[in-house]
Amino acid sequence: MTSSQHGTSKPDSPPTLDTSSLSTASPECKDVSPSSPFTQWKTFLDIILYTPKHCRYDPANPPRFSIWLNLLFAFAGAFTVANLYYNHPILHLLAEEFGISNERASLIPTLAQAGYASGLLFLCPLGDVFPRRLFVLALVLFTATVWLGLCLTNSFAIFCFLTFLTAVTTVTPQLMLPLVGDLAPPHRRATALSVVSSGLILGLLFARLLSGVVTEYTSWRNIYWLAFGLQYLIFALLWLFMPDYPSTNPDGINYFRILYSIFQIFTTHPLLVQACLVGFCTSTTFTSFWTTLTFLLSAPPYEYSTVIIGLFALIGIASMFLGPVWSRFVTDRFIPLFSVILGLIISLAGTCIGTYIGTFTVAGPVIQAFLLDFGIQTAMIANRSAIYGILPKARNRVNTAYMISAFCGQLTGTAVGNHIFAVGGWTSSGSTSVGFLVAALLLCVARGPREKRWVGWSGGWQIRKAGDVARKGDEEKGRAGADEEDAAESSQQVSSSDGRESNVNVEIGMTEVERIRETDHTSWSNMSPSLNTPTSGSSKDEGGGISPQNKGSWSSFLKSIASFNGDLSSMTAPPFILGTLSLTEFSAYWTQHPSVFVAPAAEKDPAKRALLVLKWFLSTLKPSYSTRNDKYGSEKKPLNPFLGELFLGKWEDEAGTTELVSEQVSHHPPVTAYCIQNAKHGIKLEGYNGQKASFSRTIHIKQIGHAVLTITPPDNPSAPAETYLITLPNIHIEGLIYGKPFVELNGCTYISSSTGYTGKIDYSGKGWVSGKKNSFTATLYPTGKEKDVLYSVEGQWPEAFTIREGAGKHGTVVDNYNSRNAPVTPLIVPPLEQQDPWEANRAWDKVIRAITKGDMDTTNAEKSKIENAQREYRRKEQSEGREWERKFFNRAEKAEEWWESLAKSIGERIEAEKTGGVWRFDKAKAETARRPFHDGLSPTG
Repeated sequence: MTSSQHGTSKPDSPPTLDTSSLSTASPECKDVSPSSPFTQWKTFLDIILYTPKHCRYDPANPPRFSIWLNLLFAFAGAFTVANLYYNHPILHLLAEEFGISNERASLIPTLAQAGYASGLLFLCPLGDVFPRRLFVLALVLFTATVWLGLCLTNSFAIFCFLTFLTAVTTVTPQLMLPLVGDLAPPHRRATALSVVSSGLILGLLFARLLSGVVTEYTSWRNIYWLAFGLQYLIFALLWLFMPDYPSTNPDGINYFRILYSIFQIFTTHPLLVQACLVGFCTSTTFTSFWTTLTFLLSAPPYEYSTVIIGLFALIGIASMFLGPVWSRFVTDRFIPLFSVILGLIISLAGTCIGTYIGTFTVAGPVIQAFLLDFGIQTAMIANRSAIYGILPKARNRVNTAYMISAFCGQLTGTAVGNHIFAVGGWTSSGSTSVGFLVAALLLCVARGPREKRWVGWSGGWQIRKAGDVARKGDEEKGRAGADEEDAAESSQQVSSSDGRESNVNVEIGMTEVERIRETDHTSWSNMSPSLNTPTSGSSKDEGGGISPQNKGSWSSFLKSIASFNGDLSSMTAPPFILGTLSLTEFSAYWTQHPSVFVAPAAEKDPAKRALLVLKWFLSTLKPSYSTRNDKYGSEKKPLNPFLGELFLGKWEDEAGTTELVSEQVSHHPPVTAYCIQNAKHGIKLEGYNGQKASFSRTIHIKQIGHAVLTITPPDNPSAPAETYLITLPNIHIEGLIYGKPFVELNGCTYISSSTGYTGKIDYSGKGWVSGKKNSFTATLYPTGKEKDVLYSVEGQWPEAFTIREGAGKHGTVVDNYNSRNAPVTPLIVPPLEQQDPWEANRAWDKVIRAITKGDMDTTNAEKSKIENAQREYRRKEQSEGREWERKFFNRAEKAEEWWESLAKSIGERIEAEKTGGVWRFDKAKAETARRPFHDGLSPTG
């Protein structure tokens, strides 16, 4: 939402205030000449850092991982990794150009592989910290710019140095592969990985082909000029279309801890060690073949030209296209180790054929090229599919560990293969490759797919994934069942070295959730923040996260919502994650501090009054969105209100009597309406809200609706009441992976007043470099003049905030508010026996008691009674052609003119179709409402 540029003008200087208001704005900028180097660089960086609107990350509507994005990553990966291989077919030409021997020229691909391995070790782990879009774009731009030196230099030493340097930053494909592993559905993960991996192979093959063809008819430098242009094309395409996915570790991690953790995970994950050793052996074989092939084909008896040598790369195209098909029908259906072993056997067969007949017939290298490429691709994709189930927030580090091993293998293969070829020829280098492949097979058979120790085959020989038998029913079940089986399979493969389940197995199961495609679901009002109960009766155990015995069910539940293709509100959550509050009770959080709520009604200055409204709103954030015990990881799912549910109460303190009415006015979509008023001070708050949820790596909740505060002007009680339109923040749930969910707010909200002032609140969490959890900044300014800040506020909404005059952190401090020290006035509700059956505490009493005792069977049974009765009421109403009678609120089809006027200045609009209408408190209804509210009817039927 953005503020419009019109509105009522207010005084330039702010009035002084002893109490309340909001957080600080951005620092002032110095005037800089438009032609200065600083300005030019700033303009350049602004362009580079700018994210097109369609690429910006919106937690409420996350980007979908489509086939087109998959293909973009494949294209970018192809012509990025090609940088490493342009030199392979032209090593003899480079030797001639720089006046060196063929053996010394082989230092060029060796340095390229060494640089790539260095980039994997020192740069790729940062993919777990930095936002991926910015990081990838920076690396591509740097590589493209430095590549210019390779096109121009005449020095072999400089050529080697720049080859190493560009190889270090040519690691973007290895940032994209974990991202694909994050986003692709688990039942299509291997296929999606295969598309990108096929792109890498295509780049490798095209690099050799293009290099051979171009250098046959023109200078070898032209292939480097072509690569230079392709790098900038990749940068442009990624800048235009790559979505801005957030960091997987927004809290940040120390860089040296990241590097240390790469080696640390080797000590606890036998599956990763096995995959890395196999990857080392296969990579050694792969690069040894392709680097020595040039020398074989350019010498007698073949003496092929660079064009013919380059055309050998086309042999691998068939394997490239077969890869995704194999992954779809084999790797995605069988345990990964099965595909790894098959791939190794295929590679071994091809290597044996090529090695022992390749010196006298070209059929040998042709067969070897096809079988080796296909077999190694098969093994690599299967290994990746397995290891990406190890650590959800460290997938780049896991990938780094695997690729370091693989590229150490490539480095070994290039160096050792060339040396052995120079000493003993083609057959000797090929025999060495046979030995590496046999070693890889022995490593595979040393540890079974379900073994939890370092060596052994416990857990059985079954090669099919456990969930494969149910695949035919996946479409009808939203694939949830199959995903659960896949997760179980992953957790069997990933274990600690002592044979027991590792503590990260909870994370492993949740990895499946992170990989689910972004699905857009409608209104899931069940997952909501806060257990900060206004009444007694919440379980003392709330706040401890998910109990150990329920970790597996929690993991399965999250995978189910991630892959569920429908309305999330139609799903039944497991009873153990239920809280003891209904959503209708959440309306009480607006007024836990009645004296702060009524304070604006006593202030005669309109600007100060607007500031006090802002202060009151900020004071409501902690009770509304943070837990009672102030510990992260204790959020649970509130009870989903039924239509007609009521929650009535009042606060009594020095502010007088403040009354609360909350009613569930709609069930599909679920909407709660509320009214809070203090007659003594002439102040009233009313509003309603529904929710729309989407799942992408976690649950994102968009609150739909608004609140309206009305105040009788204290200096003119007969004048029309002032109105303040309040928008609601969006929410996302952190900590799902660990079974300890907590709330973060994001985006911005506004308070637009009829007195000509606007408050804007921006929410943020802890960033990868700086910042704190649950942070916000806010400003108060004359409507339409956002830069004319009268007051600013900053702080953490569960903790404290500081109010200052003007913008920035250097203004005079007006007030400090500490939410922890603010006294909470208890809400008074009637005893259960005096409550109506439709009031929340009484209606849910048996459910709450069962939750508190941990009796999940009774919880489920009592909850089902209410749900079944409500379905019967709806069927009866539909057959009789009538609608449920609301006791305190009425529905309107559109908002009032005054609402539209206030909303226009902040870019807000009514969404009546998503909330079943516009809900307003009906004073006449309220005056006549008496218990029993629905005579003869009960929520349980």
